[in-house]
Amino acid sequence: MHWQVQHEGGHAVLWRFYQRLIHLRQTQPALKKLDKTCLQVSSRADEKLILIHRTSAANQVFLSTEL
Repeated sequence: MHWQVQHEGGHAVLWRFYQRLIHLRQTQPALKKLDKTCLQVSSRADEKLILIHRTSAANQVFLSTEL
């Protein structure tokens, strides 16, 4: 990344996206905990999806992403 253009145009969009991801990782207990026993990953090849479920005692997070 070119630091001098991080707040311009498309770079700014990507920068804000990364900042939001970092914020979620820092504030959501299920994303903070790096324990494979609290992680489930599955796929649906026919729909080209990857499904991720992460849990903690405080909350759970579901992520669905299209390939």
